[in-house]
Amino acid sequence: MQVAGNLRTGALVSCAAIALALSGCGRAPSEAPSQVVDGLRFDYGVVPRETVNEHPSDHPERTMHQGGAPSGSDSYHVVLAIFDAKTGARIKDADVTLELSGPGHGVGRVTMPLESMAQVADVTYGGYVSLPASAKYRLTFDAAHAGGRSDTVKARFIYERPQ
Repeated sequence: MQVAGNLRTGALVSCAAIALALSGCGRAPSEAPSQVVDGLRFDYGVVPRETVNEHPSDHPERTMHQGGAPSGSDSYHVVLAIFDAKTGARIKDADVTLELSGPGHGVGRVTMPLESMAQVADVTYGGYVSLPASAKYRLTFDAAHAGGRSDTVKARFIYERPQ
């Protein structure tokens, strides 16, 4: 009986430790292109650089982000729009970073600021990333100072690059 009690106690302690560790992980990443986190709605999209290059040469999107789209078939443009989830008002003043992990990015992650793209209709945030394989990537957007907030809001997504 003592052995069974020790096993049960050990299992409970292990489960409690796992639950505690996972509680700091936040919500699971969304596989949809939109989610609401802490009162902000994050809508993102990913397009191949070729799509951006189809714009006329005088179009603002051709030259944004330090001179336009990088070369290479694995270059993609990530764009993010942020809204107040209650009012629908667009958030135009956030400092946004993107953390990217997945194939081609080693064991670590790539973190980069996303630029405000105010020159195109409504304010969005964007930048170019390398997605070298048809696989799943984890995109974590950090929005600081969004709508005058003092905290940073994280939205986690899973993006699957098509073939």
